[in-house]
Amino acid sequence: MKLPKFILAFGMMVALSGFIGMSSASADNCHTPRVRCGYKTVTIIVEKEVPYRKRVVRYDSCGHRYYKWIKAYKIVEFPKRIRVKTCNY
Repeated sequence: MKLPKFILAFGMMVALSGFIGMSSASADNCHTPRVRCGYKTVTIIVEKEVPYRKRVVRYDSCGHRYYKWIKAYKIVEFPKRIRVKTCNY
C-alpha cells in the first residue's frame, strides 16, 4: 500500500514537532544552577588566658614589707587565620 507523499511529510512534521517540544520542556525542568564553591582565608581575633608571674608587696604582722612572687593570669588577643568554605548560589 502506497501512501501519498504529503501524508508522509505531514506525519514526519508532527513527529518531529513532538520530539522538539519534549526535549525543550525536559531541559527546562532539569536545569540546575551551577554552584561554585571555594575557600577564603579569614583573619579572626582569638582570646586566650595565659599565666604570668607577678611580684607583689606584702606586709607581715609587724608592718615590715616583703616581696612575694604570685601567679596571675591575663587575657591576650592574637590574630588567627582560618579557611572558610564559601559557595555562590
